[in-house]
Amino acid sequence: MKLKILLTIATYLIVSSTYAEKYKDTHCDAARRLIEFEGGKDEYVKNLREGLEAQISLNPQLAKFRSIFTKWQDEYLSWEKFEPQYVEAVCGVYSEDEISKLIDFYSTEIGMKLLSKQDDLMKEVITFSQKLALEHQPELQIMIRERMKELQIEVKNLFPEWSEKNDDADPMQKEFEIHQTSSWDGGDMQNMVFVLNAARIITLPSNSPFDDELKLSVKNSLDIAFDQYYSDLGIAREKYESNAEISLDSYLWSPDSIATEHEEKRIWFYEIDLGFGSGGVLNDPPSVLVLQSGEILKAKKKVK
Repeated sequence: MKLKILLTIATYLIVSSTYAEKYKDTHCDAARRLIEFEGGKDEYVKNLREGLEAQISLNPQLAKFRSIFTKWQDEYLSWEKFEPQYVEAVCGVYSEDEISKLIDFYSTEIGMKLLSKQDDLMKEVITFSQKLALEHQPELQIMIRERMKELQIEVKNLFPEWSEKNDDADPMQKEFEIHQTSSWDGGDMQNMVFVLNAARIITLPSNSPFDDELKLSVKNSLDIAFDQYYSDLGIAREKYESNAEISLDSYLWSPDSIATEHEEKRIWFYEIDLGFGSGGVLNDPPSVLVLQSGEILKAKKKVK
């Protein structure tokens, strides 16, 4: 069997003495032959490179430093620096006689097949384990949500004063961006967002504008936006009616991120925009949302 486990252990082994001081030369020579027989050097370099690429895939911003990491590996984690400790690890696990027997075994037809098929076998095992894990992701999500609930209780018990002062301690106060827009402010384009917390989302009606029982029409929404918002800005109704643009949109809220038993919900709303075509030279009134509940939702600047 290839010594992949030993290779992993030896990678992190730190010793101050050399293997020549702990084992006989013939023992160490046998270990080197075994390592060479199994392609230990190529396996070591391959593991280093694959480990680096795995880290970069998890942290793409590290890609620009790939050459630096590679240079560091070549200089400080070279095979020449690693090989003595790898030999010591092999000698520590196998006696000289056992190493000779392993080499003899790997020289047989079945031994050579074991070496040549080991990588293929590991790939099959990994593929199967990934498939099995994917099939049972729903169970994992349920377990994670349950643990999150337990942890929330633990936090409140351990730090009651913190929970009272910090809204983020209450998952129902978590804010969600339900819509994004932009607005001109002194000639600068500002990114704006409309947010609602989970507690408010849960109370909102989820009826679709296409439902027969829908009460809030386009005209109702335009009237609400003018009466509750634009009229307070000193905009005349005639100018409002000739410039107002209305569009229908929705936001699908998922409760998974706050570990709640509430079901997902689609929130429908109208966006009222009153841009006067100033091209950014003047300050156009920012758009507002009219929710199906009939309330106005104002935007706020998006924090980068």
